[in-house]
Amino acid sequence: MGLRRASTLLALLGVSSLGQGCASKPAQRATVEAIQIQQARQIPPDEILARIATKANATLLGFALQYETYDRFVLERDIQRIERYYQSRGFFDARVRAGRVERTSGGDVRIEILVEEGPRTTLAGLRVLPNQPLSPDAALAVARVLARSPRAGDPFEEEPFEQLRRDLQRTLADHGYARASLAGGFSEEDLRPASPAPTSPRGPGEPERRYGVKIDPIGHQADIFLRIEPGPICVFGPIALEGLGDLPERRVRGTLGLREGETFSVERLEEGRRALLELGVFSSVEYSSDPEETEGVAIPVRFKLTPAPLRTVTMGGGLQADMLQTDVHFFAGYEHQNFLGGLRRLSAQLRPGAVLFPTNLQNLLPPERALPDVRARVELKQPQLFGLRTRGTLRSEFLVYPFLLPARNSAEVPDVVVGYREIRQAAGLDRSFFGGKVTLSGFYNVQLSYPFSYVGPLDEGIRSVTVSYLSAVQALDLRDNPIKPRLGVFLTNEIQVAGLPTDWMFQSDARDIKIQPDARFYVPVSRKLVVATRVSLGFLFPSSYGATLEQESPDRTIDPIGALRFEEERNRDLQLLFFRAFFSGGPTSNRGYPLRGVGPRGIAPFRLGGATALRDCVGRVPAGAGVSGAASRVARLPEVNPEVCSVALGGLSLWEWSGELRYAINDLIGTLVFLDASDVTRQRLALRLDYPHITVGTGLRISTPVGPVRLDVGWAVPGLQRIGGALDPSTEGRPATFLGQPVAINIAVGEAF
Repeated sequence: MGLRRASTLLALLGVSSLGQGCASKPAQRATVEAIQIQQARQIPPDEILARIATKANATLLGFALQYETYDRFVLERDIQRIERYYQSRGFFDARVRAGRVERTSGGDVRIEILVEEGPRTTLAGLRVLPNQPLSPDAALAVARVLARSPRAGDPFEEEPFEQLRRDLQRTLADHGYARASLAGGFSEEDLRPASPAPTSPRGPGEPERRYGVKIDPIGHQADIFLRIEPGPICVFGPIALEGLGDLPERRVRGTLGLREGETFSVERLEEGRRALLELGVFSSVEYSSDPEETEGVAIPVRFKLTPAPLRTVTMGGGLQADMLQTDVHFFAGYEHQNFLGGLRRLSAQLRPGAVLFPTNLQNLLPPERALPDVRARVELKQPQLFGLRTRGTLRSEFLVYPFLLPARNSAEVPDVVVGYREIRQAAGLDRSFFGGKVTLSGFYNVQLSYPFSYVGPLDEGIRSVTVSYLSAVQALDLRDNPIKPRLGVFLTNEIQVAGLPTDWMFQSDARDIKIQPDARFYVPVSRKLVVATRVSLGFLFPSSYGATLEQESPDRTIDPIGALRFEEERNRDLQLLFFRAFFSGGPTSNRGYPLRGVGPRGIAPFRLGGATALRDCVGRVPAGAGVSGAASRVARLPEVNPEVCSVALGGLSLWEWSGELRYAINDLIGTLVFLDASDVTRQRLALRLDYPHITVGTGLRISTPVGPVRLDVGWAVPGLQRIGGALDPSTEGRPATFLGQPVAINIAVGEAF
């Protein structure tokens, strides 16, 4: 729930740090009000400004966060830096000068820098030749690297060329060629048309081959020639571990997964380093191997390990608020990284708190009651289970929480609040592959949910629920940074199978198959601007419940027993949907709607907190209210308002799409604009793209040691909830409201995706 709900305390800390960042203007010194790069057409000005020392004052909403003083001599050196940067991008005729330094009325300066880019040098050809045959695997890997390299006609730049050299060097080292070298680098000498370059051995009658970079300043073309000198195929020599302390060496070596005599590979070294860090018993892991100082093909490796504290205790608390509820809580945690030896990790967390009912960011009502909210968790992880990199996990959780639905005003505050005491058990395995880029996990899960009432009587139609299921999660992580990604792809897919025929201890009330793939993409537009998108789908295939949701209740006067049995089955179906169906809306979903705000709605035929338990919502349900079977049960009572009394029932098919344009103002502050769309429907394998429930909004990001604190304001655009027709709020999702407008405010820790 940490990402799904707000962390007001952390937000206040972030705002406090923002306020402390407001600086005082230096006395007797001119500051830089603005810098403009003129006539830069082929290189974005933001890229140029990021590479110079002269900076403009950082401001936010008219307030100065940091002042930058003006120095004429620093600006002169920056002119040289810009020219050198242009040369590195292939503009060897570029000329840069300070066009104007204008004094403002306040004594500050505005700087204009003029650029004459000139023609750009292009790549005429790229040739990479080994001086001896490579192994088949290494030759194939080198060919894949060259397939991604620049081609003839592409702009010539230093960085892609240097990256090519690094990729080739790393690829060769990953295939045993620890002493491989590349002849023909990029240097100032290579820029000279007549610069000497190394030559390769040639046979009788063979023309001389020259290696390096040859620049034609008149034709503005560059030729690249590289020679690979692979050397012998090397193997791992002795592997030393320093800094183990009292930790079991056998377990550590088993997790490292490297053996003396195996083919040398930098990728294997990196993979082993990550595996040791994932144990949690080391604060840092570094390795060293110097093939140049070693005779023979056996390369010794030394790992320097810095142990972390094996036992840690954490305590804290906070206030959280969103469009659904507000709560205060306390947190205490304990971790033992070597429990009973064998590098077993034991962790325990306790989070007691209270929900301030009925206060939320929609109604801003004063709290009337404090509803206990308790979450406890104990987890034991065992490394090297059924394999060197396979980890086993046992997890137990106990929760006590209220089941709330959005209350937008005092008229929607319920008389009955239902809660659940819940026990969750999980046991499974997980393993990562390809340097942590691919992760596979499988778990057997049991969830026991027992309803009770916080406020008012508990309806007899609400019963306990038992769900047991197998879950399998597959993940592919190709992001450059998992915390603050700028480039890459992150793909996940979860498959759940509930109600296995082999269940003998926990008979599951639900039998179904649930599939939910998710894809996230990140593309940098410039140094400060990133485009991020997310697409998620969900499909639920129930086999033991849900049939009554598409049927009419028998007439009570004709078949009273059948009508009663039907309503009991419907009650059960609706309860199972609350636990197994898809919902959309909230801080990490469609941000113009509260949690469970998007999806099918109706009037439940039992008293559920936040819905039919409202003061005016226990009555006869009019035709078309969403759940027809309730009408026979309360036929003699007055009609109710379905728009007010309907609740989210959940659906079998889900689609969500989110797009963000993220802009970094500075290292501390960032902002963005976003567009969210989603829909949930009761039909199987049905994606209604004409019900997009579109939300547009903006957000603010403040960096903190625990991650970015974000404030998002989303507006559910009227008329774009359903394309080509009006949306019935009693049977479809309804947006959050703030001060009477379809606006949702979300404060959370971490990015939405």
